[in-house]
Amino acid sequence: MPGSKRSLVIPAGVALFIALIALAPLWLGRGIVYSPSSDIIAEHLANMEVFTRSIRDEGHFPLWNPAMNCGAPAFANPQSMILYPLSAFYLILPPDRATNCFILASYILAGAGTFLLARRLLGHAWVAAFCAVAYMLSFRSYCMIYAGWLPKMPMFSLAPLLFWAAARALDQPSRGRLSLLSIVIALGWVQGDMQLFAYCIVAVAVMLVVSALRFSRAEAVRRMLATLVAIALGTLLAAPAILPRIEFVRLSTRTTPDYQFFLSQSPGAGDLSTFIDPRDNAGQRMEFWEDNFYFGLALYPLCIVGLFARWRRTLLPAIAVLAAVILCFNTPLLRLLFDHLPGFALFRQPSRALILAQLAVLVLAGHGLHALIEMRSTQARRLAGIIAITGAGLFVLSAVTGAGVLSFIVAGAVVAAAAIAVVAPNRLMMAAVVLAALPAADAMARMYPRLKTAPLDFAFPPAPFHAGLVRSPNSGRTAAIGRTVVPYGQAGWFKIDLLNGYASLNLRHYFEYLVVLQTGRIDGAATVPMVWIEFIAAARPDMLRAIDIRHIVANEPVSLEPIGYRPAASFANVPVFDFYQGVKPVPVCVFDDATAPAAGMFAQSLNRVADSASSLAAIASRPVTVANILGDAPDQTFDFKGGSIEITRRGINVYEYEIDAHGREFLMLPQIWYPGWSATLDNAPLSIYRVNHALVGCAIPAGKHRLVLEMTSPTLRNGLWISAGAAAALLAINLVRRSPQGLTAAPAHIA
Repeated sequence: MPGSKRSLVIPAGVALFIALIALAPLWLGRGIVYSPSSDIIAEHLANMEVFTRSIRDEGHFPLWNPAMNCGAPAFANPQSMILYPLSAFYLILPPDRATNCFILASYILAGAGTFLLARRLLGHAWVAAFCAVAYMLSFRSYCMIYAGWLPKMPMFSLAPLLFWAAARALDQPSRGRLSLLSIVIALGWVQGDMQLFAYCIVAVAVMLVVSALRFSRAEAVRRMLATLVAIALGTLLAAPAILPRIEFVRLSTRTTPDYQFFLSQSPGAGDLSTFIDPRDNAGQRMEFWEDNFYFGLALYPLCIVGLFARWRRTLLPAIAVLAAVILCFNTPLLRLLFDHLPGFALFRQPSRALILAQLAVLVLAGHGLHALIEMRSTQARRLAGIIAITGAGLFVLSAVTGAGVLSFIVAGAVVAAAAIAVVAPNRLMMAAVVLAALPAADAMARMYPRLKTAPLDFAFPPAPFHAGLVRSPNSGRTAAIGRTVVPYGQAGWFKIDLLNGYASLNLRHYFEYLVVLQTGRIDGAATVPMVWIEFIAAARPDMLRAIDIRHIVANEPVSLEPIGYRPAASFANVPVFDFYQGVKPVPVCVFDDATAPAAGMFAQSLNRVADSASSLAAIASRPVTVANILGDAPDQTFDFKGGSIEITRRGINVYEYEIDAHGREFLMLPQIWYPGWSATLDNAPLSIYRVNHALVGCAIPAGKHRLVLEMTSPTLRNGLWISAGAAAALLAINLVRRSPQGLTAAPAHIA
């Protein structure tokens, strides 16, 4: 629906103003957004801190994160989001302000995208403003802040933009619109939530196919091909992020799909009661945001009006909502998709698709609100009666299910709004305003009191025992017994290199190494995807020292002398961040390696193994002094006389060693093997090998040498070349002289 700029700017400005007020703690509060259940505090801010330190100290992206799991890919981890534009906040602002600005910008972008999408689908600017506010400030979106889902916020923001850009590109595939779609697709690839992005791509594909039915077959094919080319160019633009991620996934435990891991506590029939009330128990119920079907009680009457008044236009989003809800449950359909849809088995917790369903619910509600505003008197009375009946039904359901007070208030307000329209049809706009205000008011009343900030020193409390563990050339690594001594995800913030970790992707060979280390056996090695890496025992202390574990920390005294670790210090009432409980005091015991630790080990013999299974069996049956080399072995003889090694630089991507080899030796370093490692010896290239299943080794000639080990990424380099080619193609397409008519004539407005 055409309109003046003012008719668009005022509704959009009102939506922005409401968002700024509703998210005021993010830009007015001191400190970082905080909750006891925040993944930002538990993990994501530390990853961003590694990112900024790598840029500041080493001048390039962090390809390696040494803080967790004895080191793991950093750039290749999707949740790092290093190439996502909003991550630049961390390079120019303090970490607390950067986080809050990242969230605030994400939500404003989400509102802008929803405004554009709703404006296109519904035409009415004020209805578009309603949709924007209700999307930004839904209960589900507030929950993302409370849960600290930083990597999920970008796709929450981009989803409406993606649907809007795809619809415009199909409608009129001009070069500008196709280029915009390519950029949005590229942003979707570089953000941190691949699961929601995959669901969005499937939904966009369905939308495009259905929309193309309006055209003749030849015209539909031409428009679809142009749109697919734009999507392909966007994918190529994101190649620097995609290729390293593919490499990481192939080496991770996710390559062995497991249906139970995929379900990850899927919802049951009882969870459907959250349609009426989120049952969050004022924030006390653990993970109340998971398996929660609360889209907003006040939206349901508007959805019913939309289905009744505009059923042709609302059929597709209604099917989308129904499909998303059905796919949350353990059904034969979900199992079929898990078994046969490529890539689907890599994800988990299918209920995460409800973030996308929230957008479809808002499209339904927007149609309902628009229909109400434009109703004639007789139609208004009829539909107002339907709303009143719906509100009364919600009221009864709230009573039957024991829903909270807010659910009663919202249901009552729905009935009141309908009553206004029934008694005085000329007041229909007033009733519509009441209905439009309820969704955001409902969400704000529930969640605004929980939108808090805290100083960084409170969220990341420094502890006296950290001083002995902070990374330095000779600090070694630390193993934590339990998750509340050094919270795994916070290790990067405190500059502690930890054996443990919590990550969406974990290297398979590292986990298998730890299985042998802790049990002495190969059974129980990674047969299912893993998220947590724990340390509970050391059946093979030699393997513990081979990965340079010089400290062990625990919450209580434990007997570690049998494996060679002696008590070094103990502390009472040390504040730590305990996930789900927040900051609390705990006792801490520190144990140090009683032997003479070294930064590497010279092999006493070599053994070549042909494959990963043989490699795993070899480390279980031989001492770590045997270098079990996987694949090609160095073509030379060795003296096995030993020598000395000292680490002189422990960086993020770069490690330097001073070596004195007593003969021709094979050196094993306590770095986790990954394809990107490269080495130089006295500034000359040096071949490196995968040894003892998970470590790095190299051949060293006799004498004193300087060894530099650096993480590189050939896949990133290849991706940059591909991206440059795609960018050049996109630029060339836009610079070629256009015909007076453009690529196509514009069809009628898409409803």
